[in-house]
Amino acid sequence: MRHISNFMFLAGAELKVKTACSIISNTVCEAQEGHFCEQQSEGSCVSARKHRRCEPGEFTQEPGSPSADTVCSPCDEGTFSNGTLSKCQPHTQCEQIKNKVTITAGTMFSESECGERNNMPMVIGLIVGAVVILVIISAPVALVYFKKDRQQENMHGAV
Repeated sequence: MRHISNFMFLAGAELKVKTACSIISNTVCEAQEGHFCEQQSEGSCVSARKHRRCEPGEFTQEPGSPSADTVCSPCDEGTFSNGTLSKCQPHTQCEQIKNKVTITAGTMFSESECGERNNMPMVIGLIVGAVVILVIISAPVALVYFKKDRQQENMHGAV
């Protein structure tokens, strides 16, 4: 029996032994969990790399495997992802929530920010509108009243 003297050396923490060497075969390596094999030689992984992490604004279209890297895709308009999601999420429509308005519109990287609806401008507008209407209605009435009052003064003064 003869031993094979040229066995593969386990290089780097991204590889692990799949099959130890024997008298008839070399050591066979594979990528560690969270890595994928970049280069193979004689059925053994000789170079591995960490799986890609999707960036904010992207979703994981296909998770990484021992033989392939993660595939990321950009979010569609109206959706977002912080990079860790397997699919992009739709932005919250703040106006569809009672007493809420959009403070900051969502981007492909972040969720919409909702806040409380401020009704004060509407209340002030209603008060100003009521005062204007009151002035418009009361001004002609006041003019007629003062005009009659002057006419009566002029009549009494002439007597």
